[in-house]
Amino acid sequence: MRHSIMGIIKDDMTELMYVCQTWRQAALEYMWRELSLTINEEDKTIFVNNPKSSKLFKLPVNAEYLVREIRISVSMCSIINGTAYKLLAEYMGDTPPSLPLARKLFIMIVDYPIEEFLTRDNAITEAQRFVQLLQSISQMPTLTTEIKYNGDVRRFTEVVEDAYAVLVNSLCHNAKCSKLDLNKLGYFRERMIEHLPAITSLVLHKVEDSVSLPEAVPFPKLKSLGVYSVFPFTDDAIFQADSNSLEYLNIYVDYETVTMLNNSRRFQNIAKHLKKVVIQKEEDIDDNGLSDVPKTIMDKFIAKLAGSAHYLGLLATPVATSFIDVATVQHHNFENTRILDVRHTPLSLFKVLQLLKALPSLSKLFCGNGYLGSELDCMPSIELPDYVANTYGNSGKCLYELRIKYIRYLSDMISAEYVMLLALASPKVCLLGATEATALAHQTEMTRMLRRGPFSKYASQLQRLIE
Repeated sequence: MRHSIMGIIKDDMTELMYVCQTWRQAALEYMWRELSLTINEEDKTIFVNNPKSSKLFKLPVNAEYLVREIRISVSMCSIINGTAYKLLAEYMGDTPPSLPLARKLFIMIVDYPIEEFLTRDNAITEAQRFVQLLQSISQMPTLTTEIKYNGDVRRFTEVVEDAYAVLVNSLCHNAKCSKLDLNKLGYFRERMIEHLPAITSLVLHKVEDSVSLPEAVPFPKLKSLGVYSVFPFTDDAIFQADSNSLEYLNIYVDYETVTMLNNSRRFQNIAKHLKKVVIQKEEDIDDNGLSDVPKTIMDKFIAKLAGSAHYLGLLATPVATSFIDVATVQHHNFENTRILDVRHTPLSLFKVLQLLKALPSLSKLFCGNGYLGSELDCMPSIELPDYVANTYGNSGKCLYELRIKYIRYLSDMISAEYVMLLALASPKVCLLGATEATALAHQTEMTRMLRRGPFSKYASQLQRLIE
């Protein structure tokens, strides 16, 4: 019944509450699964953002059984001058409800002019009061806490910066895991950094200046690091030599970054424990100087980086090209790699087949445009199926998903041939990424090719592609 209700499209879910008791309960669960509040500093009001209903404001009596996620949009000004505490306390009532089923707390810090006359002690006290109120309504040890600031931390005065650091540390300290997302962070100040030991996930956007971290790195629990601009750190201090906690790394690289990390013992220790790695480059720069990195250095960097990761996203073409060479020509061991994303790098079928041999555990592959490649182009078409079946048969025994970014631009015959040849080496593979019309055209062409010609002897093996 509940799933049928959720499938009904309504402008206002409150209409369903008057059908019957069962529908009322289901509608309440749907509408109050997320408690989303905006604290408005300008007119000193609190607003309930509920896209499911425009008529909801006060929490229902049984809120503790409904709310799974708490989202609050608030300015630092409201927090440190006490407005946030006052409005949230009034909203929650004299006896704040406990929300034990909430599993995520998301705080969006929005930009708003800061009052200059606030003292440091008052600002920190108000930040602590606000956190204590949040802690009183949620079970912090079970929460995933995420804090995002969409402004520029460089605008913070010392007073606001200290209050912000206390806010972040207090919210994250007892949480199950915590994420800090900063936009346009130009630099870290040491007193701010020392307050952030509880962060498990750090995301930086559009970092404009180089950052030098103190040797006593303040992120001992860091599991995930995402830097969505050229790597800003001037050294490798963020990669602690005595910590194996980092599991996910998403960074933009350039010539200097590759060189620095390649020579880093700390990074070498960290790389052994990474499970997911994504390497990118700035979109508005051709290749960030990556083409100038000597091949020996790039290959060494790739071999170090990719050794233990299950997921490799190599979205900078020079890095992807180097990885493919290291895997297929130099035969480094990448048996842990299960997902490979090189979506900006065209791969010939010949290279894909070589990768399948080099990466025996590969289950998903995302690549750019697909083509046969010069190595197979020079072979008579009538010999290709037998050659692939005999040379690469079952190499891709774990591969079940292949996405070719620009397959819709290939001719139906070439696409069909590409897919069927790949399927001879990968008994489980299915091809995704084509439009419905393109996929239908491919199937029509494959049906024709399986009836006669060199593929007909493999018809029973390839029948799954057209079913």
